[in-house]
Amino acid sequence: MPSRDAEAIAPLLILLPGLDGSGLLFEPLRKALAGRLDCQVLGYPTVAPQDYDSLVEWAEQQLPKDRPFILLGESFSGPVALKLALRRPPGLRALVLACSFAHRPRPGIALLLPLIRRMPLDAVPGWLLRFALLGANAPTSTLAALRHSLSLAPPACLASRLHAVATVDLRARLGELQVPLLYLQARQDRLVPARAARAVAQRTRVFGLVRLDGPHALLQAHPLASAEAIVAFSRLHLGVN
Repeated sequence: MPSRDAEAIAPLLILLPGLDGSGLLFEPLRKALAGRLDCQVLGYPTVAPQDYDSLVEWAEQQLPKDRPFILLGESFSGPVALKLALRRPPGLRALVLACSFAHRPRPGIALLLPLIRRMPLDAVPGWLLRFALLGANAPTSTLAALRHSLSLAPPACLASRLHAVATVDLRARLGELQVPLLYLQARQDRLVPARAARAVAQRTRVFGLVRLDGPHALLQAHPLASAEAIVAFSRLHLGVN
């Protein structure tokens, strides 16, 4: 059990990244949360196995031992956050899923694997990245940041992560979660449909849903609104000032 001193410390928000795995794209959210919640970004290694169980093993070793924390899983990392929570680490106080899922969001994902193995995602046309991820009005700087973060992971690494997405199914275990869960849903998400949030809501004991206008890359497109939702949830369930 955590000590009383640990309980008095404001929780650390641990950020688990999307498919790129770098964590660099969290910078807008970190700035929006500055002075309100301390953040720690976990960027995944690219030379290790990329299946969810392996990433959970790696991430568990990075969790703080002397401070309470909240896990935020963005998109690809939702299952990592859920699997970590199911292990019930002592300091975990809450979960946040941002445009994420407990089960493969679309049945045709596996069909993309041969393409991704041959063509790096950072080479995808800008209009397609805007359409699928960033929104039509995403600034050039956001597009450049996405391309850069995708370029840091080899195509085989990204394909392995996508294979993990195509095969994951944690729905049967969601009832075992012992901490409150906030789901941030983007109304214009073209990758993760609304049923992904419903699947989590139906099986989770303490669930909060915040819908925001925006694309799949919600934390990058609307960091201030996302930060407000996270802070409000933390105040409601954890007493964070």
